[in-house]
Amino acid sequence: SGPYVDSSDARFKTNITTLTNALDTVKKMRPVTYSFNTAAYPARQFPGSPQLGFIAQEIESLQPELVYTDSEGYKGVSYSHVNVLLTAAIQEMQVKYEQEITALKSEVKELKSLAE
Repeated sequence: SGPYVDSSDARFKTNITTLTNALDTVKKMRPVTYSFNTAAYPARQFPGSPQLGFIAQEIESLQPELVYTDSEGYKGVSYSHVNVLLTAAIQEMQVKYEQEITALKSEVKELKSLAE
């Protein structure tokens, strides 16, 4: 058996649009540490060790596509899809930083010319 992958072939997809405002969404996400309530849900066999992650209901209010609701109504976060959001946020941040650097270089150049 091979690695777990999400189907991503362009031939399977329609209505493709570029993700926007990802940085704003990521800034609103609240990373948490938590422990599963193993006593209340023993059949789920949750790990007893401390965990890192998000609260599904909080993520759902920001980016519903990242949350799955099972047949019993319990919610989970698709962490593989969170990576897509993080990639878009990094790209947006890079554009923002490049614009700021260009503006600062222009200001420095102008200040140097005034000082001469």
